[in-house]
Amino acid sequence: MKARKMLAILLGMLVAIPSGAVMAQKPVSVTINNENVVFKDVAPFIDSNNRTLVPLRFISEELGAQVEWDQVSGTATIMKDNMKVLLTVGQTTMIVDGKTKEMDTKPIMQDGRLFVPVKYIGELLNVEVKWLAKDNTVAITPGITGHAVVAKVGDLTITAKEILTQLDYEMMMLQYQYQYDDSFFETEEAKQYMEQRKGELVDYIIKNKVALIKGRELKLEPTVTEVNNEFNKTKEDYETAAEFEKALVNSGLTTEGYKTQIKDSLTISNVAKYISKNIPVTDAEIKAYYESNSGNYTMPPGAEMAHILVATEEEAKAIKAEYDKGTSFAELAKKYGTDGTKDTGGELGYIAYDSSYYDQDFLDGAKTLEEGQVSNPVKTQFGWHLIKVLNVHKEAYKVLLEEIKEDLKNIIISEKATEFIYSQLDEWGKEMTIEKYEDVINKL
Repeated sequence: MKARKMLAILLGMLVAIPSGAVMAQKPVSVTINNENVVFKDVAPFIDSNNRTLVPLRFISEELGAQVEWDQVSGTATIMKDNMKVLLTVGQTTMIVDGKTKEMDTKPIMQDGRLFVPVKYIGELLNVEVKWLAKDNTVAITPGITGHAVVAKVGDLTITAKEILTQLDYEMMMLQYQYQYDDSFFETEEAKQYMEQRKGELVDYIIKNKVALIKGRELKLEPTVTEVNNEFNKTKEDYETAAEFEKALVNSGLTTEGYKTQIKDSLTISNVAKYISKNIPVTDAEIKAYYESNSGNYTMPPGAEMAHILVATEEEAKAIKAEYDKGTSFAELAKKYGTDGTKDTGGELGYIAYDSSYYDQDFLDGAKTLEEGQVSNPVKTQFGWHLIKVLNVHKEAYKVLLEEIKEDLKNIIISEKATEFIYSQLDEWGKEMTIEKYEDVINKL
């Protein structure tokens, strides 16, 4: 895991040369798989932005890409696997599979050759690029970087970064849950688990992409307002805006990138709800669930209780007098209550007479009441209470099926949901073009 994290750090760094190196005019070397590259007529150099530039055609062809040059427009087209990139002399923008991306320096023509920043060679050709300052060398190692495409679903791509990020998260949670030290991840058991999970994660993320495409078709994407509301909720969890921005940077995200994540997450959630509402649940299933879990719906003796808590007996007596004259208990609770239940009519829910969570004096006062009755003032360690009871049961009883039928239906839907949702996503996926690049997956 440490190696993967270090690789991510290296790939994210600009291959920059200290200004002192420019002044020294020390030649720049390039290695591919630790073998020195011999440049016959042109050599890499440092540009005015302190970036290492290399001849595009030679490096590209060494790494298995095809390059076409348009003299009229000054544009080079690079093709490798399923990727197509356009680079134009003097422009900081490049077109990658039809999408514009920015560079921090420009490709230039020099000595009849097109030179490009080596950083982008790494990103575009899926290689690891490192700057070895001691040797003034750019070391290029073919392999899989975060930009490598592992699968495509319709017009959406899945990159190695998505897989490895999720895998790193799972490894971190395993380490936290089981208190593994770093050496565990070098064991054969851990390596086998990670290899298995890579394939499973590809399939999992493919399902997410199917959901995103279907969400777009079914108009289930969230509104801009909904996305911004979720964004602001997260932002409010931080004491300052600076702390929030720092957290984004540490996560490798921009504001827009994080909003995209929120949009995708809400879309997938909306699609899951859309599928779940069509999950069939029969009365027979509900009855069977009710009977097999009857112990969960057997209630002990008790009642639904509400109360009004005040500081003195005199206050409690005065409130009881108002109640006896016809003022509703809920209205009195809101007006005089002193605890958190005042705004909900003093309601406490169903409380067993032998509950260990309530004051014994309070329970003793409630036990004597009949259906709908309100007590005289009852003293506890917290003050003075008026107690009202409904749905009184002096003996244990079983909740009727009809009372909880809708709740049981929702439980069954929840239990069926994952299988049902995955099944529907698989069916939708059959209607889409899905490609998995096993050669890339195997190298992750």
